[in-house]
Order: sequence, then C-alpha cells, then structure tokens
Amino acid sequence: MRAVLVRWAAALDRRAPEVATDAATREARPVLYLRYDRIGDMILATGLLRALAGAEPPCAVDVLASPENAPVLEGNPHVRSVIVFDRRRPLSWWPTLRRVRRARYAAVLDCQVFSPSTTTLLMMLASGARWRVGVANRGIDAALTHPVPVPPSARHVIEYSAALAAPFGVDAATTDWRPELFLRDAERAAAESQWAAAATGAATGAIGGAPDERAVRLLVNISAGKASCRWTEAGVIALLQWAARREGPPGRGRGVRQTVLLIAAPSDAELAARIAAATGVSRARTPRMRDALALVSTADCVVTPDTAITHAASAFDVPALVLAPRGKDAHWGPYRTTGRAIASPGRWVDSIPVEAVCDGLAVMLDAVVDAPTRRLERDRASP
Repeated sequence: MRAVLVRWAAALDRRAPEVATDAATREARPVLYLRYDRIGDMILATGLLRALAGAEPPCAVDVLASPENAPVLEGNPHVRSVIVFDRRRPLSWWPTLRRVRRARYAAVLDCQVFSPSTTTLLMMLASGARWRVGVANRGIDAALTHPVPVPPSARHVIEYSAALAAPFGVDAATTDWRPELFLRDAERAAAESQWAAAATGAATGAIGGAPDERAVRLLVNISAGKASCRWTEAGVIALLQWAARREGPPGRGRGVRQTVLLIAAPSDAELAARIAAATGVSRARTPRMRDALALVSTADCVVTPDTAITHAASAFDVPALVLAPRGKDAHWGPYRTTGRAIASPGRWVDSIPVEAVCDGLAVMLDAVVDAPTRRLERDRASP
C-alpha cells in the first residue's frame, strides 16, 4: 500500500509554490501538522509548532491530533485549530479527509522522523497540499516535495523534528526548541491543593516531612505506555520507602524531607492502590491527562519511566529522573533540563536496580536543595 502511495505522489505536480515577496501578500500560510499518535510525541512537537507560527512569513498551524493527545494543545497560542482524528474508528476517516482537503493547506508535515507511516502518507496526499514535508531517507523521498535531511549532530527526537522547519526559513541553530505547555489557573490550583493535602497527610505518618519542615515536592509516576518501559512494583515500593527515610546530608539540606505524590494512569489504579497501601504514600487524583501535567508543573523533582511525563517535565523545566530502556535514553530522555536518564542494563526498564535509582534521585534532590527553585521559595512562604 505504501509503495502504491509513493508512486501516486511521484506522478503529482511536484512544483514548489511560489514564495510571496511583497509585504501585501505575506499572509500566514496554512500548514497542517500530522501528529495523531501519543501524548508524549505531541508534547515534544510544541517547540516545532511555535517555530512554524513564528516563521517569516508566518504559518497558520493546524494539527491533526488523536483523542488522547489533543488535550496537550489546549490553550496553545501557536495553534490555530486542532482536528481530532480517531483512526481506530473507520467512520471517522472520510469526514476527516474531506475536512483536510477543503482547508486547502499550503503545506503538510509528516511527524514520523524515524520510520514512515502509511496512514500519514495517505493523509498527506489526500490533503492536496503543494508542499509535502518530511524527514529524508526513510524510503518515501519520492512522495515528498521537501525531503529534509537531519543534521548529523541530532541526538534527541526534538532535534530530528526541528529539521522539518527548514523549508519555512527557520534557523535550527538559533531557535529555542524546548517544548511548552499552557495550563489554566484552575488546573494549577487543583494541583496545589493535592500537594497541600499530601503535606498534611505527612503529619499523620504518610511519606514526607512534617508540615513545618522544608519539603521538596517529589512526584513519582508508575505508568508507561509500553511494557518495555515499566519498572517493577517492588522497585517503586523500595524507592518510596527509601525516600521516607532520607534526609539531606549535613550542611546540605539537613532536615529537608520529601512530600511525595504518586501518580498513575487510570488503567493502573489497582497497582497504584497497592503501592500506596504498602508505603503510606499519598496517591494523586488524575482523572484527566491535564491533571497529571499540572502536578508536574508544580513539582520540584519527578521520577518516571520513559513516557509523556518525561516530556512534560522538560516543558516545565522540572528536573526528572527517567528510567529508559537501553538505547532509548538519548532520543527520548529529558531535553535541556537538569534531569537525567538511567538506561536499563538489560533490554527492558525492569532490569534497572533500585540502588541505581536511589543514588540518581539523591543527587537530584540535593541539587534542588542547594539551588532552591521558585517552587521551594513559594512553599516556605505558604501558610
């Protein structure tokens, strides 16, 4: 099917659209970005969307999103509109294709940077856009009007995606590619309320220090979208028990304890309940994905498997300790933050020993105490 689509594309008119030069015609170009996959991938794409919107001439950016990752873009000023596409529902295909076709986009961008997608290729061709932009050397260059090479220096997936902005005149070397998320005041307030409840619970024996101590907010996520990225239940319990006993070393945060919140996807509710019961940790309520994002934004430090929480921490500049499968840490780890990734010695994350995670987290927590963030200062000033 993909080979047929590539031949179809090769037969189309491959002339690039003219670039307007006089000020009167330099209107925003309608551009469609195809990103109907995972939550974390959409978070990582937000830097690219910002760069496209700020190009010269600018782009009016629409995004084809999935029901799962569309909430990531709520409140994003760089996105004109979001088209929600559920490819698992056959009846949604035709209305989506028709809407995309009628929008008459000047360009459509392929989000897949490592391997091509037949569905994405079909959407690109059905859009009728004169520019079809995608990363080169994936076997579909003949279907693209602008196959873009990735710089040899690229390591993180964000740096691979950044190449897609080159045809629009964006200078990758001088552009800030950090992802960003936009939260409502009510979402942050709800997260603050959960942290306050966890700190109060610490006084009755839950993990964390007493409320009158300086407390570092530690958010621990146990869920991941792939089995290869999940850590063991025993590992999480051991880590939380270690956090309950830990104090900063003399002269560096002595008396500073952790207020800990545990988060999990709804599908892991039973697992989270078992861990909470075994450790006394406070379990956060995250019925919506954005509830979890708000908790990340108000944390001082995050521990998480390789999943969307990693990239949310990068967006909010919160240090994250990420447990990643071997060989995936460079591509999918924290991006330009003080966080770090621990790569598994075996094939999957469940091979990471507890001691390695505790040692890595100790370094990060000491760094938070040594260089207090605005969140720590706010906590000290809170009644």
